[in-house]
Amino acid sequence: DSLAMESLLSNIYMDWDELDGLSQSALKQKLRKANKQARRWLLIASRLSFGVLLIGSRLFERQM
Repeated sequence: DSLAMESLLSNIYMDWDELDGLSQSALKQKLRKANKQARRWLLIASRLSFGVLLIGSRLFERQM
């Protein structure tokens, strides 16, 4: 794993060093999934316009 990911997660989770390997792996996977989704939204926004983020957020808000 990258040093940047380790640093970010240790800043977000104060008890990062105390977590077991399974918990750390789960949190790393969660971060990877969020990053993947963010990259997709950024690609869509850069191709269409950033207004698509506002439209998407309203649709997402209604579904919640």
